[in-house]
Amino acid sequence: MGVKHKKLIFKDFDSVSLKIKEMLNNGQTISLKSDIFELPYCHHYQKQHDLHRFEIVGYDYTENLYEFCDHYFYHHGFISEETLTSAIESTRKTYNFNDTTIDYFEIDDSNKIKPQNDLFKVVAANYKHMIGDLDFKNTEDIVVVGLSGIETIKIIINDVFGLEHIKAQPYIDKLYRQFKEIGNSRYHFHLYLMLHNQKSTASKLLDAAQSWTVAANLIMHAYFKGEFDNYKQRVINRIDHICSQEQQNITAMQEFVVTV
Repeated sequence: MGVKHKKLIFKDFDSVSLKIKEMLNNGQTISLKSDIFELPYCHHYQKQHDLHRFEIVGYDYTENLYEFCDHYFYHHGFISEETLTSAIESTRKTYNFNDTTIDYFEIDDSNKIKPQNDLFKVVAANYKHMIGDLDFKNTEDIVVVGLSGIETIKIIINDVFGLEHIKAQPYIDKLYRQFKEIGNSRYHFHLYLMLHNQKSTASKLLDAAQSWTVAANLIMHAYFKGEFDNYKQRVINRIDHICSQEQQNITAMQEFVVTV
């Protein structure tokens, strides 16, 4: 059993709206690409354009609202048809798209997999990268990978938090996105391990995912409150805690790779 990624392409919003509701009625959730500029729950709302994805999981016919989950920002809520239309139109206009794409997944029974074999490969690959054992070489740049990168992150935090507020903005934005991305990757690894009944290691990954998200939010709070000095040590302390958690994850993965 496997999963197939599929997409549908539409030229007008009415067709998009009707198809989304039809799929939701059949129990199928969908992923939609949108301009973050028109998403009210995002901190870049009406401030900055950026392509983003969220999942539409239901429709409230009483209130005429779409129910959605934004897995990147850990946000669940409702959005009006008018707001969704604005987001789609802004996406087309800003990025010169001629159509709108709905993405979704279907179970594919034709492709049988070997779960245990795949599990070993995934855990082993994660373990190798966490200890800095890379499968590639980059001769042009210095690349710090895995747990050893934690100290580099702390140096970057110290440097960025020492900048003037206006100069720090692009670096803060990049740090926030990167921390959230790491948190999401740990969360999805946690889900993968849960599917394979590796509950103990999965629990550790979930703890790490939450800590990366907390660190990301602390960084953003420091910026918006203009309190770099007050928040710097809190962020550093959280990163030290993450380092301890990720070390536990490395140990758990090592034990799994050795015993399988």
